Amino acid sequence: MTFGAKLKQLRVERGLFQADLTGPGVSRSLVSLLENDRIMPTPQAMETLADRLGVSYLMLKDADPGPIERTVRLLVRESAVMVEAAQFTKAHELSSQAVELSESYGDLALLTEARLIAGWAAMATGDPEKGMGDIVRASSRSISTMGTVDSPKLLGALAMACFYQDLYPMAQAYFEAILEVVSPRTPQRGNSLLHLGIVRQSRFGWPHGREEFVAAMELGQTIGERRIEAWGLQGVMSADIDAGINPAKETWRRLESITQTSDSATREISVDLLRAQLARHQGRHQEAIRQLTTLAQNSPSYSIHYEVSRNAIHLEDYDQALRAVDRGMDHVPTVRRAYAKSRLLMAKAFICQQIGRTAEAFAIMEALEPTLEVTGLSRQLNQLGQWRQQWLVS
Repeated sequence: MTFGAKLKQLRVERGLFQADLTGPGVSRSLVSLLENDRIMPTPQAMETLADRLGVSYLMLKDADPGPIERTVRLLVRESAVMVEAAQFTKAHELSSQAVELSESYGDLALLTEARLIAGWAAMATGDPEKGMGDIVRASSRSISTMGTVDSPKLLGALAMACFYQDLYPMAQAYFEAILEVVSPRTPQRGNSLLHLGIVRQSRFGWPHGREEFVAAMELGQTIGERRIEAWGLQGVMSADIDAGINPAKETWRRLESITQTSDSATREISVDLLRAQLARHQGRHQEAIRQLTTLAQNSPSYSIHYEVSRNAIHLEDYDQALRAVDRGMDHVPTVRRAYAKSRLLMAKAFICQQIGRTAEAFAIMEALEPTLEVTGLSRQLNQLGQWRQQWLVS
C-alpha cells in the first residue's frame, strides 16, 4: 500500500474530509496531492497529519501495515465479536491485549476502539470502576480527535456504562440515540432494543419495555441471533406474567429449547424463575417458595431471594420475608447495584411497616429516596409516595 492510499484509507475510516487534515505545513490541496501520490510529505506535514488522524508518526510513515497493526486489528475485531455474544470475560482478555499493543504501536484510533470494548467488558465482568475509566478515556480521545470511532460504538459503550452504573435516564437516552443511527438488521440493534426494554421496564414498570422486547425477539429470529431472540422472549414473558397473562405453552417450549442448546449467555436465562414468578401471580405462593428454594441451592442470586420475600409477604410470614431480604443483600451484584438494593430495601420497608416497626420503615424510605431520584426509577419513587400517604393516615 502506498503512502497516499494509506492516508486516504485512514481519513475515510474516520469520516474526515481533506479539509479536516489541514494545519501547520498541510493545506487542503496538499492533502489531495499526497493522497494521489504526487508528492511526499515533509516531517512537519507528517506530524500534523498524524495528529489530525489520531495515529503515531511511525504508524503513518509505515505504508505497509506491519504484524503489530494486523494483530491489534484482529484482537479488536475478535473482542467485538465476543461482546456481541455476551462472552465478556474473553472479550476483556482480547481487548486488554489490544490496548497494550495499541499503546506501544501508537495507533490512537485502534487504542480508542480497544478501550471502549475493554471498558464495556470490564463493567460486565464486575469491575465497574475500571470499565468506566476505560470508556471515559476512550470517549474523550474520540471527541478530541474528531471521531476516531463510529458513533454507534461510542454511544453503545456510553449507554452500557450508564446502564451498569444505574444511571437509567442517561442510558435510555443513549440507547434511543443508537436506534436512530444503527443499521436495522444488526446484532447491535437487537442488543440496544433489549437494554432499552430493561431500562424502561425498570423505571416505569409494565407495560413499558414490552414493545422493545418484542422487537428484539423478532429481530433475533430474522437475523438468526438466538441469544437476542431468547432474551427478548424472556422479557416479553416476564412482562406478560406481571400483567396476569400466562404465556402460551409453545412460548415456554421455544424458550426452553433455546436455553438448553445455545451458548452460555442464553443459559443464564432461568425458565424456572419465570415459572416461580407465574406461580406467585397465580397465588400459588408455597409452590413458588419451594421452586425458588431449589433454585437458590444451585445458583443463589438476589432476584431469587427477592421473589421469596414477595411470596412470604403474601403468606404474611414476615420472619421468612426478612430472612430472604437479608440473604438477597448478600448476593447484590457488582453492576446495577442500586436497582437490586432498592428492590430489596423497598420489600424490607413494607415488611417493617406490617410488623409495627413503622419508624424503621420510614427511615429506610427516607434513605432510599435520593438514590431513586438519581437513578430515575420513577415507579419505585411513586410507590414510596403512595406508602407514605397511606401509612401516615393509618
